[in-house]
Amino acid sequence: MSATWPRSWRRRAFVVAVPDLYHGKIVTEPNEAQKMVMMIGGNIDKAAREIIGALETVKAMPNVDPKKLGIMGFCVGGMMTFVVASRYADLGAVVPFYPGGYDPTPEAVAQVNAPVLAFFGRKDDSIPMEQVDKIEKLYRAAGKDYTAKVYDAGHAFINPDHGMGNEQAAAEAWPLAVNFLKEKLT
Repeated sequence: MSATWPRSWRRRAFVVAVPDLYHGKIVTEPNEAQKMVMMIGGNIDKAAREIIGALETVKAMPNVDPKKLGIMGFCVGGMMTFVVASRYADLGAVVPFYPGGYDPTPEAVAQVNAPVLAFFGRKDDSIPMEQVDKIEKLYRAAGKDYTAKVYDAGHAFINPDHGMGNEQAAAEAWPLAVNFLKEKLT
């Protein structure tokens, strides 16, 4: 996402925190990016603590209703969105986009209190459709408020900046995500 993305949310009357799980490191090569994603995947607990810390910071702000916190993430951030939802009870909405690597247990799903609107690409090699189906079955079995949207698109379909974007999928998914957050958090 571009640097203007958080400002676009502020215009919608949301307070936004963007935790830097990469700690200032910027890469341009796909192999280096994959290494950084693997670094986070190898230390999920640390990443979850950092995200929860950001949520606690936002929650403590005087202009924030602590009962109206949401979380959204993309790729490894989408996976972390699910993980944090199972560890942080004070969320009002959860929106993961193409959360590659997410492999929940029934116990983790049982801890999720917030409604979830998840977005997947049918052609996304990082999260096969069998995994998408497994996630949905676990959330349904636990009686959770869970909706999955699957598009005929690959990974990172919402982002046109790197050649993997899918304009049609993005045009449908983005307004759904925005409206879901508005409905649940405002």
